[in-house]
Amino acid sequence: MVIPALISCHMSRSPLFISIFLSACSAAAFGDSLSCAADTQVMHSLSVEVRNLESDTGNVRFVLFSKATARSWDSRHVNAGELAVYNRRCVWITPPIPDGVYALAVFHDRNGNKELDKNVLGVPVEPYGFSNDARGTLGPPSIDKAWFAFDHERREIVIMLHN
Repeated sequence: MVIPALISCHMSRSPLFISIFLSACSAAAFGDSLSCAADTQVMHSLSVEVRNLESDTGNVRFVLFSKATARSWDSRHVNAGELAVYNRRCVWITPPIPDGVYALAVFHDRNGNKELDKNVLGVPVEPYGFSNDARGTLGPPSIDKAWFAFDHERREIVIMLHN
Protein backbone atom coordinates (compact mmCIF):
# COMPACT_ATOMS: atom_id res chain seq x y z
CA MET A 1 0.00 0.00 0.00
CA VAL A 2 1.41 3.42 -0.98
CA ILE A 3 -0.15 5.66 1.67
CA PRO A 4 2.12 4.72 4.64
CA ALA A 5 5.20 5.41 2.50
CA LEU A 6 3.85 8.84 1.58
CA ILE A 7 3.06 9.73 5.17
CA SER A 8 6.43 8.54 6.46
CA CYS A 9 8.31 11.08 4.34
CA HIS A 10 6.72 13.99 6.25
CA MET A 11 7.71 15.28 9.65
CA SER A 12 4.17 16.29 10.58
CA ARG A 13 1.76 13.48 11.36
CA SER A 14 -1.26 15.48 12.49
CA PRO A 15 -4.60 14.09 11.24
CA LEU A 16 -5.45 17.41 9.54
CA PHE A 17 -2.11 17.52 7.70
CA ILE A 18 -2.42 13.89 6.61
CA SER A 19 -5.97 14.48 5.40
CA ILE A 20 -4.98 17.56 3.35
CA PHE A 21 -1.89 15.80 1.98
CA LEU A 22 -3.81 12.69 0.95
CA SER A 23 -6.54 14.80 -0.68
CA ALA A 24 -3.92 16.61 -2.76
CA CYS A 25 -2.32 13.31 -3.74
CA SER A 26 -5.67 11.78 -4.64
CA ALA A 27 -6.35 14.64 -7.03
CA ALA A 28 -3.16 13.69 -8.90
CA ALA A 29 -4.00 9.99 -9.07
CA PHE A 30 -4.62 8.26 -12.39
CA GLY A 31 -6.24 4.82 -12.47
CA ASP A 32 -4.70 2.58 -9.80
CA SER A 33 -1.51 4.60 -9.39
CA LEU A 34 -1.10 7.23 -6.71
CA SER A 35 1.61 9.73 -7.54
CA CYS A 36 2.52 12.67 -5.34
CA ALA A 37 6.08 13.77 -4.55
CA ALA A 38 6.82 15.57 -1.33
CA ASP A 39 8.67 18.88 -1.51
CA THR A 40 12.12 17.82 -0.43
CA GLN A 41 15.35 19.69 -0.87
CA VAL A 42 18.68 17.96 -0.84
CA MET A 43 20.76 19.59 1.89
CA HIS A 44 24.50 19.24 2.47
CA SER A 45 27.18 21.11 4.34
CA LEU A 46 29.78 23.01 2.35
CA SER A 47 33.40 22.69 3.48
CA VAL A 48 35.47 25.83 2.85
CA GLU A 49 39.25 25.54 3.27
CA VAL A 50 41.13 28.83 3.47
CA ARG A 51 44.73 28.89 2.21
CA ASN A 52 47.54 31.45 2.34
CA LEU A 53 46.95 32.41 5.97
CA GLU A 54 50.04 34.28 7.16
CA SER A 55 49.46 34.09 10.92
CA ASP A 56 47.29 32.65 13.69
CA THR A 57 46.15 36.07 14.92
CA GLY A 58 42.55 37.16 14.58
CA ASN A 59 39.73 35.28 12.88
CA VAL A 60 38.63 34.37 9.39
CA ARG A 61 35.22 35.75 8.42
CA PHE A 62 33.01 34.09 5.80
CA VAL A 63 29.93 35.37 3.96
CA LEU A 64 27.92 33.05 1.68
CA PHE A 65 25.51 34.36 -0.98
CA SER A 66 22.89 32.46 -3.00
CA LYS A 67 22.33 33.27 -6.67
CA ALA A 68 18.61 32.82 -6.02
CA THR A 69 18.57 35.95 -3.84
CA ALA A 70 21.78 37.94 -4.42
CA ARG A 71 22.68 40.23 -7.30
CA SER A 72 25.79 41.84 -5.78
CA TRP A 73 28.10 41.63 -2.78
CA ASP A 74 25.82 44.16 -1.07
CA SER A 75 22.87 41.75 -1.23
CA ARG A 76 21.56 39.84 1.76
CA HIS A 77 23.68 36.78 2.51
CA VAL A 78 22.34 33.30 3.29
CA ASN A 79 25.01 32.35 5.81
CA ALA A 80 28.04 33.78 7.57
CA GLY A 81 30.65 32.51 9.96
CA GLU A 82 33.78 33.40 11.87
CA LEU A 83 36.52 31.02 12.95
CA ALA A 84 39.85 31.27 14.70
CA VAL A 85 43.00 30.38 12.81
CA TYR A 86 45.02 27.46 14.15
CA ASN A 87 48.45 26.56 12.75
CA ARG A 88 47.72 28.92 9.84
CA ARG A 89 44.75 26.72 8.84
CA CYS A 90 41.04 27.33 8.82
CA VAL A 91 38.15 25.19 7.53
CA TRP A 92 34.57 26.40 7.80
CA ILE A 93 31.75 23.85 7.58
CA THR A 94 28.43 25.51 6.83
CA PRO A 95 25.17 24.35 8.27
CA PRO A 96 23.30 22.24 5.68
CA ILE A 97 22.27 24.28 2.63
CA PRO A 98 20.27 23.24 -0.43
CA ASP A 99 21.90 22.43 -3.75
CA GLY A 100 22.26 25.58 -5.80
CA VAL A 101 24.61 28.27 -7.03
CA TYR A 102 26.57 30.25 -4.44
CA ALA A 103 29.34 32.83 -4.06
CA LEU A 104 31.65 33.24 -1.10
CA ALA A 105 33.64 36.20 0.24
CA VAL A 106 36.30 35.63 2.91
CA PHE A 107 38.81 37.79 4.77
CA HIS A 108 41.35 37.33 7.55
CA ASP A 109 40.37 39.78 10.28
CA ARG A 110 43.82 39.89 11.83
CA ASN A 111 43.02 42.56 14.43
CA GLY A 112 39.56 41.21 15.35
CA ASN A 113 37.61 44.40 14.63
CA LYS A 114 35.10 42.53 12.42
CA GLU A 115 35.88 44.78 9.43
CA LEU A 116 38.07 44.44 6.36
CA ASP A 117 40.64 47.14 7.08
CA LYS A 118 41.70 49.38 4.19
CA ASN A 119 44.35 52.03 3.66
CA VAL A 120 43.60 55.69 2.85
CA LEU A 121 43.11 54.79 -0.83
CA GLY A 122 40.50 52.12 0.05
CA VAL A 123 42.79 49.19 -0.74
CA PRO A 124 42.41 46.26 1.70
CA VAL A 125 45.33 45.79 4.09
CA GLU A 126 44.02 42.46 5.40
CA PRO A 127 44.07 39.30 3.25
CA TYR A 128 40.83 38.51 1.41
CA GLY A 129 39.52 36.10 -1.22
CA PHE A 130 36.48 35.03 -3.21
CA SER A 131 35.15 31.75 -4.55
CA ASN A 132 36.58 30.74 -7.94
CA ASP A 133 39.61 32.85 -6.94
CA ALA A 134 37.70 35.73 -8.54
CA ARG A 135 39.71 38.95 -8.78
CA GLY A 136 38.57 42.49 -9.48
CA THR A 137 40.32 45.49 -10.94
CA LEU A 138 40.32 48.52 -8.67
CA GLY A 139 37.78 46.87 -6.36
CA PRO A 140 36.12 43.58 -5.61
CA PRO A 141 35.24 41.28 -8.51
CA SER A 142 31.72 41.11 -9.84
CA ILE A 143 29.73 38.53 -7.92
CA ASP A 144 29.09 36.89 -11.31
CA LYS A 145 32.76 35.81 -11.39
CA ALA A 146 32.43 34.08 -8.03
CA TRP A 147 29.32 31.90 -8.54
CA PHE A 148 29.93 28.16 -8.15
CA ALA A 149 27.60 25.18 -8.32
CA PHE A 150 27.05 23.33 -5.04
CA ASP A 151 25.57 19.83 -5.20
CA HIS A 152 26.23 16.22 -4.24
CA GLU A 153 29.37 16.19 -6.42
CA ARG A 154 30.93 19.40 -5.14
CA ARG A 155 30.82 19.88 -1.38
CA GLU A 156 34.29 21.36 -0.84
CA ILE A 157 35.93 24.53 -2.08
CA VAL A 158 39.25 26.24 -1.47
CA ILE A 159 39.60 29.99 -1.01
CA MET A 160 43.00 31.54 -1.68
CA LEU A 161 43.66 34.71 0.32
CA HIS A 162 45.46 37.61 -1.32
CA ASN A 163 46.89 40.87 -0.01
